Amino acid sequence: RGPGARLMSLDRPDLVERWAASLGVVGAGRVGAAVGRARVDLGRFINQRLVLDHLLAQVVRELGLG
Repeated sequence: RGPGARLMSLDRPDLVERWAASLGVVGAGRVGAAVGRARVDLGRFINQRLVLDHLLAQVVRELGLG
């Protein structure tokens, strides 16, 4: 994996491409930051369901689906 390498779900490339187009660079950065915060929260033994609910809500909002 180097600069420009693609990281994606190999079983749903169509979905990943649509999400990438919807998010753009700024939205992808915000989703990445949200994933990072969720990892920290999960590491602190915060309620996993609440963390994941919040993360998924952020992703949906960034995708413009909610």
